[in-house]
Amino acid sequence: MARESLSRALNKPHIAEFMRQKVIRLAGNGIGKSRRRKQELLDSDNAMVRNRASSFVLGLAGIQPVTAHRSTSTSRSEPDT
Repeated sequence: MARESLSRALNKPHIAEFMRQKVIRLAGNGIGKSRRRKQELLDSDNAMVRNRASSFVLGLAGIQPVTAHRSTSTSRSEPDT
């Protein structure tokens, strides 16, 4: 199929939906396997592997590690009156 014909076909709603469903099915096949692998890595004997796996899982939940130390001192000098 020529590139132009493929582009026109993919712009048709029924073709786009078919392709979307195909991608979801293909991705779904790997999701269970990936989830099981991350579970295994969370129980690894290696501390670095456990740490990276847990950071990944927490990241999926929107929980990110603090990357910079914040100063606890917030006092500012008061202007003279």
